[in-house]
Amino acid sequence: MTKNEIRAALSDLNVEAPKKANLATLETMLAEATAPAGSTASKPLPVSTKPTQVAVGLKIEKNRPEQNGIKRPSAGGRCRAVWDALDEYRENEGEIPDAQFVKMLAEENGWNPNNASIEFYQWRKFNGITGRQKKAAAPAEAE
Repeated sequence: MTKNEIRAALSDLNVEAPKKANLATLETMLAEATAPAGSTASKPLPVSTKPTQVAVGLKIEKNRPEQNGIKRPSAGGRCRAVWDALDEYRENEGEIPDAQFVKMLAEENGWNPNNASIEFYQWRKFNGITGRQKKAAAPAEAE
C-alpha cells in the first residue's frame, strides 16, 4: 500500500496519523489499529547489530599542550597511540616518518589506516613540519 492509501484507511478507522510520518510508521499504526483487541501483533522494533565502541580509560586532559593551533590528543586513546609511535620513531631514527611508514604502522597495530593518516598530518602540523621532506640518500655502492 502507498502512504496515501494507508492514511485513508487510518482515517476510516478514526485514527489520526501525523503529517510527517514515514511509510513504516504508517504501516505500524494501521497494523495496531486493525489488530484484534488484546493482541500484540505489531512489528518488533529493529535491533541494531552494529557494535558500540567506547574508549575505555580515555579521560580528556584539560591542560594538553597546544602548538600551531593543534592540541595533543589525551592519553589512553587511539589517536594518542599514533602520536606516541610517531614521536618514538622520530626520537629513535632521527628522521621524520612518512605516510608509507604510518600505513605500515597502522596495519601492524590494528589501527584504522584512515585515522592513523589523519593523526599523522595533525602530528606534523603540531610539530611545525610543512612541505615535502627530503628522502635520505641511498648509500652509493662501490663498483
